[in-house]
Amino acid sequence: MELTYPLLDVQEIPYHFDNISIPSTCDSIDLLNTMSDNLKTENLSSGLATVSMLNSRFEWIDWDKAIRKQLKIAGYGDFLSRQKDRPSNSTKANIWEEKQERACAAVKTRLSPSIERSVEKIENLDRLLEKVKTLLKPNANMAIQNAWDKFNDLSLDDCDGVLDLADRIRKFEADLDQFEIGIPKVLLITKFCKALGAEGHKPSCRLRRSGFPN
Repeated sequence: MELTYPLLDVQEIPYHFDNISIPSTCDSIDLLNTMSDNLKTENLSSGLATVSMLNSRFEWIDWDKAIRKQLKIAGYGDFLSRQKDRPSNSTKANIWEEKQERACAAVKTRLSPSIERSVEKIENLDRLLEKVKTLLKPNANMAIQNAWDKFNDLSLDDCDGVLDLADRIRKFEADLDQFEIGIPKVLLITKFCKALGAEGHKPSCRLRRSGFPN
């Protein structure tokens, strides 16, 4: 038995598309790019959360490696190489600036307040990391390096007594403070104790040492 189906005139089928907005190809691409950028930002933020806060020059080497690694993982590595300069095309330049701003803001969350203040106006990722490098990398700044060398070589024999030793260590702290570099107090105290040498074991020196630094 042969089954037959009635043919329907397409004009009889109700369809209404007046209230349906079909996005254009360009709109779809823009939406996908936005979603991709948002995902990159989220990945960068979560990745940078694993990086320790940078507080002093003694942590810079490990911090710089960790930051650059997370930037590459999150898809921002090109901003440190082939895309570190602003594009000439106005549309691409706007997108580039937005991405740079997001990346810089994320990196600044891993800087101590004193270091962040010295780079707060920088919105270029490459220049930001280079500025941090100039401030904190060993040998990058001769004034900092000279102060650090004197601090390393300092001993009680070079001073006019224990109080002079304490004053010189405080001066070292003040010198680096000019560059907005914070030195952990425990490092200053450890240096003071080591610089005392045999004197540090005398009761009178232990009493004085207990009050350093103020």
